[in-house]
Amino acid sequence: EDILLGKVQAGRTAVVCGGGLVGAETANFLAMNKRLDFNNRKVTVVEMRPMIAPDEEYTRKLGLLKLMEDLKVTALTETKVVEIMEDGVVVETNGETKKLPCETVVLAFGYKPENSLYEAIKDKSQVQIIGDAKEVSNALNATRAGFVAACNIK
Repeated sequence: EDILLGKVQAGRTAVVCGGGLVGAETANFLAMNKRLDFNNRKVTVVEMRPMIAPDEEYTRKLGLLKLMEDLKVTALTETKVVEIMEDGVVVETNGETKKLPCETVVLAFGYKPENSLYEAIKDKSQVQIIGDAKEVSNALNATRAGFVAACNIK
């Protein structure tokens, strides 16, 4: 979030730990910004699962991966983050460890639902839990859940 909101500026080399939707989009954001500020950034995404953004809808994922390719973002799949150091990230792939030197490490390990408001009012009013409060997803799914909830109001 700090990178995307502009609270933190990334260095010339960045490793994004986590290759789900947020990690992939953040990597693309960093790589796009290299075009804007001529910073010659090198961006690498590290993901434990066999593919980047595996939970993303197919056609959206194709566009996301094509953009990563066009922006020359390196994607390391089936790779585990072992240690985050001041000057890089140690990763493990197929039992081999190596260090990825970098100036910036971005943690994109995902989000957890935040439903404290629901918990506070569920016994006082008729409420439904939807969107990221129920299950972290994307804006399209949250909008759809909001529409369905509104249609079910009696």
